[in-house]
Order: sequence, then structure tokens, then C-alpha cells
Amino acid sequence: MGNQMFAKTGGGSDQDEVLCIKATNTGGFIIGGQTHQQNGVNLKGFLINTDGSGNVLWSKTYDTPANELFYSVYALSDGGFAAIGISSVTSGVNEKMIVVKVNASGAFVWSKSYQDAVTYGFDIYETPNHRLLLAGTTKHTTAYSGLLINADSTGTILWRKEYTPSGSTFATRFNTLRPTSDGGFILEVLISRVQEVVNVMC
Repeated sequence: MGNQMFAKTGGGSDQDEVLCIKATNTGGFIIGGQTHQQNGVNLKGFLINTDGSGNVLWSKTYDTPANELFYSVYALSDGGFAAIGISSVTSGVNEKMIVVKVNASGAFVWSKSYQDAVTYGFDIYETPNHRLLLAGTTKHTTAYSGLLINADSTGTILWRKEYTPSGSTFATRFNTLRPTSDGGFILEVLISRVQEVVNVMC
């Protein structure tokens, strides 16, 4: 138990950071993160698909006018992948939650951004009816609230909910979400530096 099966390194001349890794439906892994280009001036989200031994099947960097990074990625039932993270034209300014859909070969399909003010995306999950649940945080003036978005398979919002503990003045964000046996979801919440768990029905 706990024996190392393999170890892999990768990347090019830029500084690359892995921020998430998930198992795929084919027994491999999908890896997401960010790469720093032009001495860290440009940040680009990347995805890497590997087999079960960590050998790279494809690697893609998604080059848009904005700075992007992927905090989480999900292997979809149609064989493609959806990644969630942050996008901003200028790093640290006017940041917004972004979701990028790619096909099984990593080719770009669509992207959606979600922004009232400042929003961040931290986790994504596909429901049995092929909807996407997006978890993160949104900022109103100086306060951050936990943000949950239910979107269809094209990323169009069906509903959105915000969560702030009653009487709390601390920043709140949804970090991860997992399904529960009753058809709902449980979310791990960061409230300032205190973690909580919230159960929701979708």
C-alpha cells in the first residue's frame, strides 16, 4: 500500500504549475494548471491528458487575449473535458470565473465567463442530467460570498446561488463539491480561515 507506481515531469522553457488532476473515463488522467509565458507577463491555462502510466497523449495551452488559469477540470460523459478557473485581461484586475469546454482530443469547443463584479471558479462537476455545477466565490464591494452556478451543457446559466453565513463578515468561498446519495451535493467552504461544509439540493 502506498507504493509509488510512476513519476513524471514535463513542461517547456516556461514556468508551469499544476493546479488539479483528475481520473478520466478511459483510465488515464487529465491535468490542469497555468503556464507563465514571456517571463511571467502572460498566464495561460493548460490541459494535459495522459494514459494510466502518466504518458502524455496530448497537451494544450489555450491562448486567448486574457490571462487564465485552471483550478479544476472534469472528465465529461461525452468524452470531452470542462475546466474552470479565473480569467482576467490584466492579471489581478477585473477577474472573472471562466469555464472552457474541449473535446476528447483537447480541441477548443466553447468558453463562458461569469461575472457580476469579481468572481473566481474553483471546482466543477457534471450532473447525471449533463448539467454543470460550478463552485467558487464572488465579490460585492468588499465582501466575498460563496457562489454556486447550475449551467446547461453549453455553459448557459440555469440558476445561481450565493451563500454567506448569517451574521458573518468574513470572506466565503466554495472550494470543492461532491455528490451525495440523496441527489444533492456537499460543498467544502472556506470562511476566512475557517472551513465549513454545506449540503445543497440541485
